[in-house]
Amino acid sequence: MARRIFSFFLLGCMISGVFGQGVVFNEIMSSNSGSLFDEDFDTPDWVEFYNASNNTINLEGYGLSDNINNPFKWTFPSVEMEPGEFLVVFASEKDRVSWPAHFETVVDWGDSFAYVLGNPDIPQDWASPDFDDSLMPQGPSGLGHGDDDDATIVPRNISLYIRNTFTFESIESVSTAHLSVDYDDAFVAYLNGVEIARSNIGIPGIIPAWDDRSITRREARLYRGLPMDQFHLEDPQSLLTDGDNVLAIQVHNKHDNDGDMTIIPFLTFGMTAPPPNPRGLSNTLNTYELLNLHTNFKISSTGETLLLTDPDWNTVDGITVNEMPSDFSYGRQPDGGDDWFYFDEATPRSENSTESYTDFADPPEFSMAGGFYPEGTVVSLSASPQATIRYTLDGADPTPLSEEYTDPLQVSETTVIRARAYESGLLQSPYVANSYIVRDDFIMPVVSISTDPDHLWDEDTGLYTNPFNGLEYPANIEFFEQDGDLGFNLGFGVRLHGGSGSLPMDQKSFVIQFRSEYGVSSLENYQLFPDKPIDSFKSFILRNSGNDFLWTMIRDSFMTGLVKHTDVDIQAYRPATVYVNGEYWGIMNMREKVNEHFLESNRGVDPDNIDMLNNETKVLHGDRAHYQAMLDFIDANDLSIPENYEYIKTQMDVHNFMMYNVAEFYFVNRDWPGNNLKYWRPREEGGRWKWILFDTDFGFNMLDANTYNHNMFTFALRPDGPNWPNPPWSTFLLRMLNENDEFQIDFINCFADMLNTSFKSEYVLQKLDEAVARIDPEIYAHRERWNQSIEVWEHHIDLMREFATLRSSFLAVDVMQQYDISGVAPLEVNVLTEGGDVKVNSVIPEEYPWNPDYFIDVPITLTALPETGYVFVEWQGDVTSTDPQIEVTLTGPTSISAVFELDEAGDIMISEINYRSAGDFDPDDWVEFYNHGDEAMDLTGWEFKDEDDLHVFPFPDGTIIQPEQAIVVCTDTVLFRSLFPGNISILGNLEFGFSGNGELLRLFDAEGELADFVEYDDTDPWPTEPDGNGPTLELTDPDLDNALPESWQASANHGSPADTPWIMTVDPINAGLSQIPDRYSIDSVYPNPFNSTLTVSIALPRPSVTQVYVYNVLGQNVATLFDGDLSAGRHRFTFEATGMASGLYFVRATVPGHLNQVQKVMLVR
Repeated sequence: MARRIFSFFLLGCMISGVFGQGVVFNEIMSSNSGSLFDEDFDTPDWVEFYNASNNTINLEGYGLSDNINNPFKWTFPSVEMEPGEFLVVFASEKDRVSWPAHFETVVDWGDSFAYVLGNPDIPQDWASPDFDDSLMPQGPSGLGHGDDDDATIVPRNISLYIRNTFTFESIESVSTAHLSVDYDDAFVAYLNGVEIARSNIGIPGIIPAWDDRSITRREARLYRGLPMDQFHLEDPQSLLTDGDNVLAIQVHNKHDNDGDMTIIPFLTFGMTAPPPNPRGLSNTLNTYELLNLHTNFKISSTGETLLLTDPDWNTVDGITVNEMPSDFSYGRQPDGGDDWFYFDEATPRSENSTESYTDFADPPEFSMAGGFYPEGTVVSLSASPQATIRYTLDGADPTPLSEEYTDPLQVSETTVIRARAYESGLLQSPYVANSYIVRDDFIMPVVSISTDPDHLWDEDTGLYTNPFNGLEYPANIEFFEQDGDLGFNLGFGVRLHGGSGSLPMDQKSFVIQFRSEYGVSSLENYQLFPDKPIDSFKSFILRNSGNDFLWTMIRDSFMTGLVKHTDVDIQAYRPATVYVNGEYWGIMNMREKVNEHFLESNRGVDPDNIDMLNNETKVLHGDRAHYQAMLDFIDANDLSIPENYEYIKTQMDVHNFMMYNVAEFYFVNRDWPGNNLKYWRPREEGGRWKWILFDTDFGFNMLDANTYNHNMFTFALRPDGPNWPNPPWSTFLLRMLNENDEFQIDFINCFADMLNTSFKSEYVLQKLDEAVARIDPEIYAHRERWNQSIEVWEHHIDLMREFATLRSSFLAVDVMQQYDISGVAPLEVNVLTEGGDVKVNSVIPEEYPWNPDYFIDVPITLTALPETGYVFVEWQGDVTSTDPQIEVTLTGPTSISAVFELDEAGDIMISEINYRSAGDFDPDDWVEFYNHGDEAMDLTGWEFKDEDDLHVFPFPDGTIIQPEQAIVVCTDTVLFRSLFPGNISILGNLEFGFSGNGELLRLFDAEGELADFVEYDDTDPWPTEPDGNGPTLELTDPDLDNALPESWQASANHGSPADTPWIMTVDPINAGLSQIPDRYSIDSVYPNPFNSTLTVSIALPRPSVTQVYVYNVLGQNVATLFDGDLSAGRHRFTFEATGMASGLYFVRATVPGHLNQVQKVMLVR
C-alpha cells in the first residue's frame, strides 16, 4: 500500500517526464475524426506507446487509466514490444483485449474459386457445403472484369456466384474471424450456408434474386490503394466445421452491361495457437486492419491525465493532455524524448518527424451573432494583430489557401461564414461558424448545417453522390428556435440515415452524431423536443420522412403520435426548416435515433446492459440468446395451455406486443412485419421483451387509395408469406400467441380500447389537422425546392383524411370476422360523485359520462380508481357490485356508474422523520405517525413502506393510535429506548433504513390504499439540518399538507418522538420565501399527483426574466403561470386544472442562460 501512495504522490512531479528508459506515452490524439481508423472503420481516440529501451518488454498486467485513483482501469493482455517499436491502443470504450497468438488467412488473394454467372437456374442450396461444384469453372481471385484488377476474367453479367472450399481442423483454437472484401458493386457472403456479411444490396436475411441490382454503384478499392471493407464475424466457432468449409459469395452489379465487376475476398481467423501447416496472415493484410487493442474508456476531448502503471504498482509514465481540435496530436519529439509538442500531421505507428508547434492561435471573433436578418447584415471579423484570418462562404473548413479577410462582409442572402486564425509559430485556431439567415417568417425551428461541399458531392466519397457508402464527416450545426434564439452551435459528425427506400430520394436523411472528436460527445442541457423532458442527446436524426418524402412529410410522425399515451416506445418529433451550406433544404423531421441511448433516455435503462434486436433476430446490442430461447419454447410448447402462456408473459411484455400490433394493424403498414422491426429487453432478472414503433411510412393510404379496407389479420397471421414483407418468421410470434384464449380476449380489447379513443375517426381527423398545420405554409417552399407538386401533397393529405374517416369501421369489422363476434354494444360509463375515475380495460375517460362501443360477448374489465383521500363505495346501474374491479360481458346496451366517498382513514399522517442521526446521538432511523382525527384508529393490516415495494413493515394486529396521539416505528427498539427512555409508544424493528439523500415514505391502510406519503429531501427547500446534524424533520402543524417542504422544520435537539407540540415557528404559507437561494431551480411541485390545483415553487438567486409554463403530452402550452421579471428569492404559482383531462403534464421553468427545468406532474380526476 505504501508503494501505491508513493506512486500517486510522484505523479504530480512527473507528468511530462520519462521514468527511466522503457515503454512510454509517445503520441496521443483525444479527438480523432479521420486520422486513423480502427478495424471497424471507426475513428476512436488513440494512444501511441514507444519502447525507448534496448530490451523487449511484455506489457501483460500493465495498467492504463485516465483516473489516478484507479490506475488499472484497463489492463494490457500479453503483448510484446521490441526496442524502438510503436504500439497504438484505441481509447474507444470497446474494451478489446483479445490478442490472438496467431492470424491465419484461410482464403487469400489468388486462391481458386468455383464460379458461375448468375442465371435463373441457380440452385437454392448453391452456398451449402453439400452442394457439388465440381462441374463449375475454376479460377483464382480476383474474379470479374474491367479495371485490370482481376485474375479470372468473366463475361459481363448482372451477377456472379463464387465458392471456395477450405479445410480447417482447429476450430477450438479460433477466437476471432474477419472477412475482408474488395468488391464492385455489391455482394452477399455466406459461410457454410449462413449469411455473414453483405453490402449495397437488399435486406439482411433475404437472399437476393440472381438478377437483383446493387443499390448504387461502388468502385473496388484495392487497385486504388484504398482500404477494403472489414466484417467481424460473431461466434466464429459456431460457423465452422472440422474438415471442409465453404465460403460462398454472390456479387451483383448496378446494371446488366456494366464495364467493371470485382470480387476479392479474404477470410482470416485469429487463433490461440497456429494450425497444422500454417499459412499465416496474408501479405495484403495488416494485423491492425483486423484487430486492435481497445480500452474501456475514452480520452476527454477537453483534456485529462493519462497514467501507465506496471504490475507492481510502479508508475511508469504519465501525461496531461490539454484540449485539442480534431485530428491534432500531442507527442514527444524526438520519440521517447522529454519535450512534448502539438502536431497537425499525426504519425501513429511511426516516428514523430512532422513539424511541431507549442500552441494554438486564438479563434477570430464575429461582430454579429448568427441568426435571422431579414434585411441582411454586415459582419466584421477580428483576431490577434499578428494573425491572419481566412474564411469560407461555401461551408468548407478554412485553410491557409482560403480567402483572406480584409474588409467587412456584406450579407445579402443566407450565408454561412466559417473562419479561423493563422499566426506564425502557432497552429491554426479552431474554426468558428455562424449562419446569417436572410428571413424571419419561420413557423418552426431552423437548423443550419455546414460542411465541406466535397463531403456531400465528391464523385467517389460524397454522401449525396454515394448514399450507401456509410461514411461520416465533420460538420457544424446551428439550431435556432422559431423566434431566432440560438439554441446551440456545435461541431458534429454527419452521415446519411435510411435504407434502400429513402436513400435514393433527392432529399436524404441526416444523422446528427455528437462525438468528442467533433467538439462534444453529446448535446447537453437542451430540450430538443418540448413533449419529452429529455435534455441530453448523443445523436438525433433529421429525417426526410422516408418513403413518404414524395407525398406528405408527416405520415410516420403523425401515425406514431397517435399512440404516444400507450406503453409502446415511439420517437419524438419536431419539424424543422433546414439549410445546408446556406442553401434552403426544405422541411426535415427531427426525430430521436432509435438506439441504446434512446432507451436510456426514454426507459431509464443502462445502455450497456440491454439486448436489442432488429428484424429476424439481428443483434444490435447484447445477444439473441434470451429471445431465441423464448422462440424455442414457443415452438416446442402449445400456448393454448394456460401454464405455457403464463410462462411466456414472464419473458415478453405481452400487452406491449399487443398494443404494438394493434397500431400496425390500424395503420395498414405493409412494410412490416418482416422489416422495420426493433425489440429489446433489459439484461436483468425478469427483463422482458418490448417493441419499438418506427418507420410506419407505408401506412395510411400511401401505397394506394383503398388500403383502409385491407384485412391485416390475413396479412400478419399468414404462415407462408414471401421473403418481404411478411415472411413466416415475422408472423410466427403473433400466430402462436393467437392460439391462446386469454390472449385473444386481451387482443380484442386492445383493439376496442384504441378504436374508442386514439383511433376514433373524429380524434384522428383532429390530430391530422394539427399535424398539417405544423408544416403549412412551409410545405409550399419545401415542395418547390424539391420540384414537387403541391397538388400531389394536397391529394395525399386527402387520402389520409379518407383513411382516418373510414379505417376504424373496417378494422372493427375485421376483428369481428377474425374472432366470430356478432357485433358491438354501446356502453355508458359514469362517475356519480367526485373522488375518482373508472378505468375500462386500459382506458381512463377524460370526461363522464363516457359512451364507447365494445364487442359483444367479449368480457371487459372495469376498475374503480379512487383519488387520494377517497374510497370506492359501489357500482350502480345495469351491473351492481362493491368490488372495485369487475368483469362485464356486454350483450346489449349497458350503463354502469361508480360511487366514491371521502376516506376517513386520512387522519393518520407521517409527522416526524429521523433519517440521518448525529454521530454523538444515534438512535438509528425512525418515523412518527400521528392520529389527527377524533377517533381511535386500529392499524391492523396497515403497512409502512419506503419507495421500494419490497421494504415492508406490517403494523402488528391490534395496534391502536388514540386521537391526537402518535406512535413511533424505529429500526432498533432497544437502541431507541436507550436514548429516548420516556413513555413513548414504539414499534419495531424496521428491516430497512431511510436514505440520507431523501426518498419516498408511504403508509397504506388495510385495503392496500395509500393513506399518506412524504417524499423528503436533504436539500433546499427542505430543512437541511436533519441531515446528520442532530435535529429531525418535524411537521409544524397537522393541518398543513405534509407533502410540502415548507410544512416541515428542523426539530429542537434530537427530535420529539410521540410528543406533538405543534409550535408554529414560521408562517407556513410564506416559510422561507424571504430567503435568497443559491441556485436556480424548481423548488417543488405539489401535490403530485394532483386533483385540480397544483402549486409550483421556483428559486431565483438573482432578479431574472422568468417563464413558467404548463404543457400537455402533445407539447401544447395549456397554461402560462408567469412570464416576466421576478425579484431574487422564492416564488409560488398556482395552476388551476379545471376542465382539463386527466393525464400527464409538464411544468417548465426557464431563465435564459440559467434554468431550463421540466417537472412531470399527474392530473388525476
